[in-house]
Amino acid sequence: MERTFDREACGRRVREMRMKSGMSQETLSELIGVEVKAISRFENGHREMRLGNFIMMSLALDVSVDYLIFGGDGGRTLLEQMRRIPQAKRELLEEGISLILRIF
Repeated sequence: MERTFDREACGRRVREMRMKSGMSQETLSELIGVEVKAISRFENGHREMRLGNFIMMSLALDVSVDYLIFGGDGGRTLLEQMRRIPQAKRELLEEGISLILRIF
């Protein structure tokens, strides 16, 4: 399935998740290291953000980057998805991820 970037829809999702978390534009701007007006322009679809800013926003808003950019998954975070995995399997997964990170 091909996905396209819709800047205005992306901005609406960021605003929605920011407001849902009770966070101000000022607080989000401080957390990701941009000016408040950049957040406002982005939320209104007048500006694009760099990938690093999307990553920082996803962490600050506790939502996946994929959801912010494309929508559709309901905003579930990787952490939320991992919590649903039984403890024994989650520990194996965490060990595997640690091994991969040591290689790279």
